[in-house]
Amino acid sequence: MSGADGTPVPGRVVVIGAGLAGVSAIEELRASGYDGRVVLVGAEDQLPYDRPPLSKDVLQGKAGAPEVRLHPEAWYAEHGVELRLGVAAREIRTGEGLVVLGDGSAERDDAVLLA
Repeated sequence: MSGADGTPVPGRVVVIGAGLAGVSAIEELRASGYDGRVVLVGAEDQLPYDRPPLSKDVLQGKAGAPEVRLHPEAWYAEHGVELRLGVAAREIRTGEGLVVLGDGSAERDDAVLLA
């Protein structure tokens, strides 16, 4: 796969970190026209959420969990994002193009983004 200028474009991107930085990176990838495979890996089993309001609003009863989510679950499906939540990345094997997860499974990658 090559971009308009001939530079190689990865066919599979694994984003490690299901917080604001990881989700923002995915938003930018898709907004820029990237249409390859995107996998979002996060150790927590919850959909990505905005952390500052969690500690301020949710714990004080001013907001619920849905209000602090960065996107509803459907958004990830609509944007072709495969969610691997509740499992941490354990090892990045750059020479093999693999991200090994804490449950023993692995995700193939052409590029890894640490967020």
